[in-house]
This record gives sequence, structure tokens and C-alpha cells, in this order.
Amino acid sequence: MTDPGGSPTASATGRRILLLVGSVGAGKGTQAAALSSELGLAHLASGNLFRKALRDGSPLGEQARAYIESQAGKHFDPKVAETLLRMLDARP
Repeated sequence: MTDPGGSPTASATGRRILLLVGSVGAGKGTQAAALSSELGLAHLASGNLFRKALRDGSPLGEQARAYIESQAGKHFDPKVAETLLRMLDARP
């Protein structure tokens, strides 16, 4: 989340969230690892989170599965990604 000037803001739980967006192979993971190390932040890869939701058979995982199967090779629905990230942010 950002303020109108584009600066990161705290989430509803007070956590800081930096979201890196880019095409496959753009270097998001490389940059996230560097930021995590330098700033002491957790590094959560959305792909890993989605794969875990799929393995767990959660309702969100099933929603993700249906979308993935219908959109093979296309970009992931940002609304599904946002829902998963909000669920993670709500956890203690």
C-alpha cells in the first residue's frame, strides 16, 4: 500500500509491505532477496504462497487452481493475489 505520493504505508496491522511487480524473469526474486537481507524484511514469494494454498486445498487455493487452469500461460488475477496477501496480513 502506498500513500498518494507513492511512499510505503503500514497495513491495517501496522506491517510494512513492499510489493515487487514485474514480468517473469524480471528479477523480482533477486531484488526481494537483497531487500530482505539489507532491511531485515521477510521475503514472501506469491508463487510459493499460491502453491502452498493449492497443496493445502484451501478455498483460496481452489480459487487459484480454477483460475490457473483456465488462464494457463497468462498473468495471474491481481484480485486473487490481493485476497491471499490480505489473508496473510491478517494473521498474527
